[in-house]
Amino acid sequence: METIVVVGPAAEPVTLEQLKRHARLPLDLDDEDEEILGYGKAARRLVEKRTALRFINQTLATTFEAFPDCGEPLRLPWAPVRSLVAVTYRDEAGAEATLDPAAYRLAGRTPGEVRLVDVGGRWPDGCEVRVEYVAGYGDGPGDVPEDAGLALMIVAGLWYDRRLPVAAGSMANVPLHVKDLIDGLRWGAFPR
Repeated sequence: METIVVVGPAAEPVTLEQLKRHARLPLDLDDEDEEILGYGKAARRLVEKRTALRFINQTLATTFEAFPDCGEPLRLPWAPVRSLVAVTYRDEAGAEATLDPAAYRLAGRTPGEVRLVDVGGRWPDGCEVRVEYVAGYGDGPGDVPEDAGLALMIVAGLWYDRRLPVAAGSMANVPLHVKDLIDGLRWGAFPR
């Protein structure tokens, strides 16, 4: 299974102003804005990877080797799934085919499962199944869970503050309180 980003997020989950306030930097000082934004993006990628979440809406495409057996659902690796765009696959002749959207549906947003509606209880015979979908909490920072924004700001602020390499074992990669925030965001522990 492999996932690529088709259309990335239109914004970051935390704004430059939020990052600067958290790092206690003057808002009118813009000398290091690019660096601060870079730490914010890197923090987002880290937390998204550790939680299997996407915070700001983005279009993803996950490719599976084949359809699951016996009508089992396709389980998408990123949440929360907002909508399905298309399901394509290679048919027995090797041609690309698009599955009729009436044949499947999204069954729950977290985690995202693509289920058959009722087409004889079987997925078509095919391989290289590609599911394109939109995942995220919304279009802007205000849609992101507060705990996620806090975790992102703490990680970005820590990285901004401690730019120099440290000796192995002298500092954890992510502080324990941030690890707790991140663990609370993982699938099955979504904020309500």
